[in-house]
Amino acid sequence: MQEEILSPYLPAAISPEREERAHNFLVTLLDGLRELGVGDANAHLKFVMGGLPNFALDGSIAAGKTTISEILAKYGEFLGLSAGLFYRLVTRFMLDLAIAGQNNLNTNEHLDHTMVHNYLAPFINDLKISIIEKTDNSETKYCFFHPRLGKRAYTESQLREGKSNEITPIVAETPLVIAFVDTFMGSLLLERGGLIVDGRTWYERTEGADFVGYLTTQVEVAAQRQTAKALRRHPDTIVALEQLSTMYMDRLVSIIRRNETDQGRAHGQLLPVEKAVLEKAYDVVVDTSNLSPTEVTVLLLAIFFEQKVPVPPQGILEIIHEVREAYGHAILAGHGKIESRVEEGTEQLLQV
Repeated sequence: MQEEILSPYLPAAISPEREERAHNFLVTLLDGLRELGVGDANAHLKFVMGGLPNFALDGSIAAGKTTISEILAKYGEFLGLSAGLFYRLVTRFMLDLAIAGQNNLNTNEHLDHTMVHNYLAPFINDLKISIIEKTDNSETKYCFFHPRLGKRAYTESQLREGKSNEITPIVAETPLVIAFVDTFMGSLLLERGGLIVDGRTWYERTEGADFVGYLTTQVEVAAQRQTAKALRRHPDTIVALEQLSTMYMDRLVSIIRRNETDQGRAHGQLLPVEKAVLEKAYDVVVDTSNLSPTEVTVLLLAIFFEQKVPVPPQGILEIIHEVREAYGHAILAGHGKIESRVEEGTEQLLQV
């Protein structure tokens, strides 16, 4: 009875059996990625020479982009990068300038895009940002260097603290900052392999990506996911049903407004899902509403192999077929799909 009461406000539970099956698919597909460098059948592919492919994920809020990035980072030796963290780093830079007396930012005033632009414009051309990848004993650090402040490094948790967390949303919607972060992340994609980058406005800015996916979800599901995420931050707090309803509705309204804002931007526009499908701007468009993050990750990897790898490692074609049977209903669009089969040493490419 309790599950029925909570169901409008929280995501539907995924059975352990479903999650185990998805995890088994994931392990096999990631093993297949590692095998791409073995032998010479795929040696000409850019991402094989680079070690691992680069993935870019675009799409609406709470569609699962960051969670999928985290899964690939955990199990697949990818480096997951979220555009949101670099927006937070630029916010931290702006605050540090104020603390050092380099701008006249009043942290108690109500900021708008013009004010953020004016605070950052004199300094941003000399701003350099970078990352220090985590080791077994340390977190990933996000760094900036500027002649006025020197080099400073922050962990993700530090970037989510206090005033920085409060004002990042307005900074992240400022065209000057969007362009700066896009340029940085685009340059990383061109420099190295093994990256999975996620953001909400990647259309036509993924030159260095080997596979670009667009993830969408129903706004009600997005609100459920964000409500559940908020509850996980305070696991010991008891929330009344009325409070839960308010949390859900607040997030629903916020998500609708943010999606409208992103789709209406003059710079860094997020394509509405209908346009993403019609323009064939992405390798695949997936509705994640009824899938777990692991299932979505598996589906993306399967479509990557199907489209981008002429000769998949042994056993991968069978996995692709099973994955399509299980999760293919979530695919809204995909262009240039190629299914590869090797029979008696002869490669046959069949347009699907």
